[in-house]
Amino acid sequence: MDFILILGLIVGLGMIGFGIFSMMKNKRSDYREPADDIMEPQERESDVYEKPFEEETDFYPTPIIKEEPEKVSVAQVQVSHSVKTNAYKVRDSVRIEHGIDEKMLEERGYLAMLCDGVNFDEDTPSYISKRIMDEFYSEDREEEGVQDFFENIIDKLDAEIVKFSNNGKAGTSLLACVLLGKELYIVGVGGARLYHIHGRQMKQLTSEHRYYLELDGKVKAGEMSEAEARNHPRRNELISYIGVGGIHYLDMNDMPIMMEDGDILFYCSDGLYNIMDDDDMLSVIKSYEGVFKNCAKELTAAAMDTSGGIKDDDISALLIKIGQPEEL
Repeated sequence: MDFILILGLIVGLGMIGFGIFSMMKNKRSDYREPADDIMEPQERESDVYEKPFEEETDFYPTPIIKEEPEKVSVAQVQVSHSVKTNAYKVRDSVRIEHGIDEKMLEERGYLAMLCDGVNFDEDTPSYISKRIMDEFYSEDREEEGVQDFFENIIDKLDAEIVKFSNNGKAGTSLLACVLLGKELYIVGVGGARLYHIHGRQMKQLTSEHRYYLELDGKVKAGEMSEAEARNHPRRNELISYIGVGGIHYLDMNDMPIMMEDGDILFYCSDGLYNIMDDDDMLSVIKSYEGVFKNCAKELTAAAMDTSGGIKDDDISALLIKIGQPEEL
């Protein structure tokens, strides 16, 4: 009898010990070392309860990798331009892409230019704008980038005009814009201005390459006073343009400027901005309610009214409005 009691006691103690051991084992199995690559949970789009995701890939979807980058499409534009003159022959030239193959436009972009003749040169602006347009869309063009193309052709045309100019005073300012989709590339040399109009704001994007740039440098270097620079007789003389014999200043952006639907690129010659200030030009453009292609004519007419008639220069304006056809 005593033997049975002792055996039962041993069995009972063994079962108790086994239970304690099992509990300790389960507690240890609940502990895990922190993982180094814990993935943060993704936020749900809705708080409404839905059936739980059955596969892990549903919760963390595999990113879609495109085999080819998206091609930049040609932006839809509307164009308006006007040139007024009292000269026998128009000195300024406005030239825009016309009849270019769509595939070429996709590759090269949409080009529009304004050339403003200097020293009463009547022939160079039109010649330069045509040469650039032809070579920009030429199938034999070697340069791939917009900047490389314009740097090379501007230097080449500058040397050409100097060589064949009879009096050494022929030349033109050049203001060119290239739209690759809605990416804007700018090239400017000389005295024409480019503005970007966004809503009710207008910002000048290019500078004028006149002698005051050199004078301002001399003022900063302490070589002359501000009064001397301000009253210098050559202050407004153009010092960088095609035909000057060595391009010293050239406006060109390395990174594209992104345009938006409804934005306007506004080119104008010095014959226009010398008559009307920025606020007046913007007021005419934004208050115009007619067909967009006639907006530039409205602007040049307003400039003539302001000046009491054209004086001794062409008044030129080119406007390009960006956006889908239904938004123009």
